[in-house]
Amino acid sequence: MKVKVGIQLGANNSTLDSPDTFWRVVDECERLGFDSLWLSERVSGRIPDSLTALGAIAGRTRQLKFGTSVLVVPAYNPVLLAKMLATIDV
Repeated sequence: MKVKVGIQLGANNSTLDSPDTFWRVVDECERLGFDSLWLSERVSGRIPDSLTALGAIAGRTRQLKFGTSVLVVPAYNPVLLAKMLATIDV
């Protein structure tokens, strides 16, 4: 049996206080074999914009799955949101 373990980067997580630290966390998650990495959408706080960060993570990782644990869908135009998510998927 394979156990899958993901990590959630919380909205007030101090590990996201700089770009270097953010990338170190992403790289270590992949190196250590975590299955997935999850971000929450928050307008305030030190965390990066979740969709923008997912796009950047997509370009950097090879095996790590990623997503948002919280996405405030009503805040987006539905057509633009669909395009953003499709772009991340590519």
